[in-house]
Amino acid sequence: YSLRLLSLGVDVPQPIGYVEKKKGLFFHTGCYVCVYTDYRPVTDFKDKPLDNPQIAAFVDALAEYAASFHSMGLLHNDFNIDNILYKIVDGKFKFQMIDLNRVKFHNHSTLLCAKDISNIHFRDDMMKALIAKYCSIRGLNLKSFSEKVRLNANRYKGITKIKDILLIPLGLRKKRRD
Repeated sequence: YSLRLLSLGVDVPQPIGYVEKKKGLFFHTGCYVCVYTDYRPVTDFKDKPLDNPQIAAFVDALAEYAASFHSMGLLHNDFNIDNILYKIVDGKFKFQMIDLNRVKFHNHSTLLCAKDISNIHFRDDMMKALIAKYCSIRGLNLKSFSEKVRLNANRYKGITKIKDILLIPLGLRKKRRD
């Protein structure tokens, strides 16, 4: 998918290959191999205060990036703070994405876009600001979209608990520290 995204003008690290490991019939580990990128994961901003102008600019830029990606008819399906990379170029935030094996290439409903956004898992104040900017850019109803994001985030937490219960004892998933 990296090559297809590059052809669409989406910045991703230059791909080399992908390795997938299974345990039995189950996917276990995937590894995306690319040329070195000096972009960093957005986890750098996870615990920063939103009242800092650079953090507010970061949240706005990320919302613009997500809105642009979704407006192109793209859905990441694992759009989280480990898979979104950033760097600052000429005072502006630039983004790249990794872990692209689940990307979907067609127009998507706002519900699926909300699901994508719900995977980011920033603090509440950062998520509210991100969602507000995203809705403003895409012309979406803030209250309705926020509710869709919240419902998807709660659903994800429930599914994660079930997967942990089933897969950790089989050695197919590591125990989480959160």
